Amino acid sequence: MPRHEDFGRLLQGRENIEVGVTAALVGETFRDRRAEGVSHIVANRGSLGANWTEIVLAEASHPFVGDVVTATVDI
Repeated sequence: MPRHEDFGRLLQGRENIEVGVTAALVGETFRDRRAEGVSHIVANRGSLGANWTEIVLAEASHPFVGDVVTATVDI
């Protein structure tokens, strides 16, 4: 996904998908490359116009630091 928000919005309104996980690499991946990103756990609220704050269940705290992202989801 070009932007981390795109995955959560793409998930909205899909049948048979309750939650999605975006796992981002952070740190040195090769000797001359570094990865950065924010991992998310997002919920499908069933509305294409759902607000970003409504769909995010959990989010990493920083795009440059490794973090554990967890959420409890009732399915």
